[in-house]
Amino acid sequence: DYSYTVTGWITANAGEECVTDAIASQVVMMYVPDSDKEGDNVYVITETGEEYIIDFSSMVPKPVNVKTIAFIPYPSEAKTFTGKDTLYYD
Repeated sequence: DYSYTVTGWITANAGEECVTDAIASQVVMMYVPDSDKEGDNVYVITETGEEYIIDFSSMVPKPVNVKTIAFIPYPSEAKTFTGKDTLYYD
């Protein structure tokens, strides 16, 4: 069993830090699984199901070897609080 905290959704724009060609121009869902005990990682999954881990020390997305979550579209009840493309589930 896995548990996740979904942080939000954002459009990954080319040229931004942590955005590679593989995820550019896609909506990504950001999350942190409860199994991550390091405390300095964020995980992203694209609309097409590609899953990556981003370590804050390197800021380079690396593919996740074992897929554990499916992309969830923007929740209809999500509210925009900050950031031009960032939605937070309330």
